[in-house]
Amino acid sequence: MAAAERNDRSEINHALASLCETYWPPLYGYVRRRVVDAHEAQELTQAFFAELLEKNYLGDADKQRGRFRSFLITAFKHFLSKEWEKKKAQKRGGGQQTLSLDFQKSDSSMRIDPVSSHLTAEQLYDRE
Repeated sequence: MAAAERNDRSEINHALASLCETYWPPLYGYVRRRVVDAHEAQELTQAFFAELLEKNYLGDADKQRGRFRSFLITAFKHFLSKEWEKKKAQKRGGGQQTLSLDFQKSDSSMRIDPVSSHLTAEQLYDRE
């Protein structure tokens, strides 16, 4: 029984390795066209496969619902969307309480006139 389980696990691992080898280039190409930094694109591709395998998302693939390629690109797009949302959230404070700042009102009331154009940013700051 244990030998059969090891064989099954070995076959599963081989199949997963083959799947990753087959599909990482087109997925990497997809993200590479959307991300300027090659290193970031590589990390996103690797992270996608890690999550795909770790969370067993392959179990969600259903032949009745369409081609595997369609399932994979949809899952990848969803993954990228989540990653980019996380990245934007970190830039905005990553879950920290944000202040309500009215930038539009500030821009409209800011006094930057030709007379003050000779002032440095620090001098304008002091004046305000």
